[in-house]
Amino acid sequence: MKYFLHIGPHKTGTTYIQSECANRREELKGLGIYYPHQWNNELYSHLGIYHQLRQGHYDYFKSNFIEFEKSRGDLPYALISSENLEELSADKINILAECFDPKETKIIYYIRRWPALIVSLWQEYIKSGGTESLSEYAFMAALDPQSNLSLNFNLVLDRYASVYGAENIIIRSYDALIESKSNLFMDTISIILGYTPVLDVKNYKQNASFSPLEIEIIRFVNMFISKRLVIKSSYKILTAYMKVKREFGEFVELVRASSLNSVETTSLRFSEDALRSILSELSQKYQCIGPISAETLTEDFVRQDTVELSYCPFRVLLEPPFRDLLPILLRKMESAFADESISSAQ
Repeated sequence: MKYFLHIGPHKTGTTYIQSECANRREELKGLGIYYPHQWNNELYSHLGIYHQLRQGHYDYFKSNFIEFEKSRGDLPYALISSENLEELSADKINILAECFDPKETKIIYYIRRWPALIVSLWQEYIKSGGTESLSEYAFMAALDPQSNLSLNFNLVLDRYASVYGAENIIIRSYDALIESKSNLFMDTISIILGYTPVLDVKNYKQNASFSPLEIEIIRFVNMFISKRLVIKSSYKILTAYMKVKREFGEFVELVRASSLNSVETTSLRFSEDALRSILSELSQKYQCIGPISAETLTEDFVRQDTVELSYCPFRVLLEPPFRDLLPILLRKMESAFADESISSAQ
């Protein structure tokens, strides 16, 4: 196979894999792998492909592909990586296949257990401007996991399989790799080469998360800002919050001191039948599953069918000292939106 499309999904070490690839372009070329500059953004992924296809800029996409092929030269392999590619509709995947020939392409997809995935996705949702509580978010996901794009892996993979063929879908267990202390970047490269090269790689570390208390504060800010101001970009809200936080020492110290004492825990159990149904369908359709067997993968998911929800209850923000400091924080944020550096954020 010539092309390898790593399509995510989100929250499975994609940023780490992409940054390692981007920073090791010359090393990868020495191994016969081209990690292109085309479609690249500041986060190292090939997000440009997703945007070009989603927005219908097909000619631009195809002209970039021609440039990409010229740059690849005689290197036998090329790796494309963007977690947003999992969101492409079937018709966009068909356009993708006009350049990345299904006869010469493999799709790489990492799957992750639901409990940790749900919490991680919720934090990302809040950082992107969301307002639902963790309990609301998890409950809605558990209510109908079969139709949830993040939980029912078949929804994404079936779209790609209809174009590229189920035999060209490579599924990897994120959790099995992490627990065996395997390196995600090296795993991806080994899939392409068919062997594990000798490379000096740094250990993978999951992105640092906000504490439950701080996430609840950001959720509150999202709710307040969405009612008071017309802010088109959720990125601006988070940017303003981080800017104010850096300048508001009293608030930072309070969050740090209060984080451990403001957490409560509850649990939510997913339907074992739903879990088995999704994993059974996955293992029947797709044969290239690793690094553990499909049977082991199914039992592993079923054993981990309960989400432990560590969260900060909203009432904490309504009591002293946060009751007194939050209005100051919000006023500072409103002022921050007038700042040129925030106003110009895209």
